[in-house]
Amino acid sequence: MDPLEAQLALFSVHVMETIDTAPDEAHILSFGDRGLEAVKGKLPAAAIGED
Repeated sequence: MDPLEAQLALFSVHVMETIDTAPDEAHILSFGDRGLEAVKGKLPAAAIGED
């Protein structure tokens, strides 16, 4: 595995861990002071394809 593939694989683990441990009301992933975080809030309707 080349270094870029390894970095992407490690990042995907962080994303999945953040999603798995997020509170139910957290719908947005954001980079915060402590790294990747799940934060409370909703995306605008246009961002998720709702009318």
